[in-house]
Amino acid sequence: TFEASDSWILRFKRRHALCSRKVTKLITQREVVNADTINESANDFVNKIKKLLSHYREHNVLNTDQTGLEIEMIGNRTLSFKGEKSTFGKVRSIHNTTHSYTVQFITSLSGQPIGNCYLCLKEKNGHMSNNIKKDLFRASNVTVTCSQSGKLTSSLVEYWIRNVLKPAVGNGKSIIIIGCLGWSNGSKIILENETSSTGNYPKEDKFDDSAIGYYI
Repeated sequence: TFEASDSWILRFKRRHALCSRKVTKLITQREVVNADTINESANDFVNKIKKLLSHYREHNVLNTDQTGLEIEMIGNRTLSFKGEKSTFGKVRSIHNTTHSYTVQFITSLSGQPIGNCYLCLKEKNGHMSNNIKKDLFRASNVTVTCSQSGKLTSSLVEYWIRNVLKPAVGNGKSIIIIGCLGWSNGSKIILENETSSTGNYPKEDKFDDSAIGYYI
């Protein structure tokens, strides 16, 4: 039975340019198996959107996505001694190193921010106490809400559509490209399951008579 020595493994790794790497992204088996299909669908989506762009002003072509952030940002590497079994990193709060809040911006094709920044804070009971509301900094260009997880629920997505997106869109014809899948759940509530009359584009929702949203 063949048993590789340390030197054999080292030479094998050098020969094939292999090295130990930190995993930077996790994917599912489906993403590996269906990579070509996913890429083809993505390219088809982009091509169809490009055909629509000439019918809209740059200011009315909007893109939006959610970004999850932590209150306390940490690195996962540090200098330490060889051979130690455990390497510790110091933080002020373990709780603050997990997903703590979500921000969502709307940006136009012309590069301008549109409407308010949507900020979802993480609160233990999913709502803010009167004391928190009293001391909360308020800005005219930020719409604040909260949830237990700091992530947007379907009802909070609906709130975003009504209080951020719709006022930003107004009565002008707009196309909205949305990078967060959660939008589709919230949109079905507010849109009452309306669909675009064209029906030619993937994952398409009619926002109202002034805007059509495509989410990816």
